[in-house]
Amino acid sequence: MNSSQCTEWRLARKTDGGLGIRPIRKGSLLTEMVVCTVLLSAVTAVLVPTIAKMIEQRKLIRFDAICLVELDNVAIELQQRAAASEGLTGIKLSESFLKRYPNATLALEEMPGTEKSPLKSVKITIQKPWRIQAPDIRHSLTIWLPTGVQAQNSEESPTP
Repeated sequence: MNSSQCTEWRLARKTDGGLGIRPIRKGSLLTEMVVCTVLLSAVTAVLVPTIAKMIEQRKLIRFDAICLVELDNVAIELQQRAAASEGLTGIKLSESFLKRYPNATLALEEMPGTEKSPLKSVKITIQKPWRIQAPDIRHSLTIWLPTGVQAQNSEESPTP
């Protein structure tokens, strides 16, 4: 044994607490690095898609909330126009909504009702494409207006 090996054996004995002689491990750092890399790859393979789905779900929830506010704003505008005996054409989505969701569309549809009712229902629909192979996201609200107001079917799309 040369002097450097004796020093390693002595250091091992001192760090062992004097309970026995243990040789210094050689090559274990490389093995630990390989094991850590495999474990980190497995964790990353699970976490990345999970986090991506969580972000997508939050975007959908945010769209739902903002869409409900926009539907309420359009319903208020329709009721104001009905009270003023104005037509229901020319109603558009707000600029802030179109800035956030530029491919969203607004549709107004008069629903069939009874002839005796003094009110008629108008269905307001906001639609936005989601993914290529998924159905569009669609939110609707039905409001009741006096029968004197004519709703015209309109498909409003944003103008660039």
